[in-house]
Amino acid sequence: MVPSQNVDPITGQHDSLGYLVHQTGTGGITRGQVGFSWAPSQQISLGASFNYLFGTINHIAAQIPSAASGATGATFTDKSALSGVNFTAGMVITGLDRISDALRPFSLGLVITTRANLHTSMETTYDFAPPPDATPIRDTSAQTIGRIAVPFTYGIGLGYQPTERWTLAADFNAQPWGDADFNGASPFGIRNSYRLGFGAERSGSTEPTARSFARLGYRLGFTYSATYYAVNGQQINEWGITGGLALPLTGESRLNIAAVYGGRGTTAGSLVRDRIFRLTVSLHISDVLPWFVQTEEE
Repeated sequence: MVPSQNVDPITGQHDSLGYLVHQTGTGGITRGQVGFSWAPSQQISLGASFNYLFGTINHIAAQIPSAASGATGATFTDKSALSGVNFTAGMVITGLDRISDALRPFSLGLVITTRANLHTSMETTYDFAPPPDATPIRDTSAQTIGRIAVPFTYGIGLGYQPTERWTLAADFNAQPWGDADFNGASPFGIRNSYRLGFGAERSGSTEPTARSFARLGYRLGFTYSATYYAVNGQQINEWGITGGLALPLTGESRLNIAAVYGGRGTTAGSLVRDRIFRLTVSLHISDVLPWFVQTEEE
């Protein structure tokens, strides 16, 4: 989901009438996917998915006249509905020891997502603030059809497992937004984006006699992203520190708790710097189900 955006007010003047424009954005794009995986050998795993992208994005501009003018304000809302498809394919290779025994602890991952052509439908709603005790005025523009081409994405990851319980990993993802196409034109304020991530995990012991502390799993990581947009000539970047615990339940099942703290944006150019805190809880169930166990016949 693309997060909503909030931009500081912009002041201006039209026909000697001073005004302030406050711009906000809501909505985003959601992805639904269906995928499959296949392991032709113990060293290679392949995967692919069909992705359906859909959502609505609203751009709202509230025009507020100065108090001294005595004029009324207005709000303009651009509502865009988008939908389209693309595909993702990936591969993980763990048999690097075939090249050299020194590469035995390493694994390599590759992923690519194709370009997506999103069909868009946009209309603008005009809400004019009336004088006191007057009926509000609303008008809606005709619906326009367009197309947005979202560029492809590619990534590479490297894992290192020095022991059975320790894993170190790093990955890099990039998306050339300079190739984006919004109704036949390159959008303003868009740049190529990339993301770097580093992390370490100590998995919990699976020995039945292990103490509770030894059965806990620990994760720690850091991410840095150069986002795809620039506002008022300022590049918007994001960073985050992640940490997590894996709490043992029964068998191989785990309760995963993860927290992220980070920041995004800058205060330069009258922009807003966000502080981010995100908490995620997930349940991983990996037990043998009784209907897949063959019972012994007497």
